[in-house]
Amino acid sequence: MNKSNLNSRKKIVLFSSLLIFIVLYFFVIKDLIINTTLNKIPIIILSIPIGLILADFFSGLFHWAADTWGSVKWPIIGPNILANFRNHHVDPKGITRHKFYQRI
Repeated sequence: MNKSNLNSRKKIVLFSSLLIFIVLYFFVIKDLIINTTLNKIPIIILSIPIGLILADFFSGLFHWAADTWGSVKWPIIGPNILANFRNHHVDPKGITRHKFYQRI
């Protein structure tokens, strides 16, 4: 498989995952608006900081694991996930030079 074909597949995965996230996000918001009653508002308000804390914890845990374990030579996971996570230690400001999505 040539590099151009691989880059095209990566772009498809990036755009597809972004599109799926946006669609699912709007379904959640729609469901939240339709099914919210006054007695559910306190739990929704309490859920926001708890969700932020858990998201921060689990994204940090994933980041630490990607930096610590595995090899960039592993098929699929290595070049697509581990290499990208480890590259930011070599070039910390590299993410600031990209568009909204990671360019290939």
